Amino acid sequence: MKIARYLAAASIAAASFFAPIALAQTAQAAEWPSDCTDEPTITTGTGFCHGGGGWYKVSVWCDMFDGGPLIMREAGTWQKGGSSSLSIAYCPPGGQAVHTGMAYRSSDN
Repeated sequence: MKIARYLAAASIAAASFFAPIALAQTAQAAEWPSDCTDEPTITTGTGFCHGGGGWYKVSVWCDMFDGGPLIMREAGTWQKGGSSSLSIAYCPPGGQAVHTGMAYRSSDN
């Protein structure tokens, strides 16, 4: 009887030791967009990513002609990394694009 309890305890201990190792080997690393480019045009900001996974979208900072504050706008939808789909953010009327940036999300978000 003592041997049976010992074997059962040893089995549980071994399973609890090796389970995290097996799970770690099957988990995939999150993918991120790569090979990305963004730039301001006259009244928009554009960006795209040629490689990777995950998601991306562009933001644009706009200088207002009337001397108002710098305004930041971002694209409404996320684009799939590696799709080369154009992400566009628009300045409000009376604004000129002066700077752009990209936001990224991993494939597991």
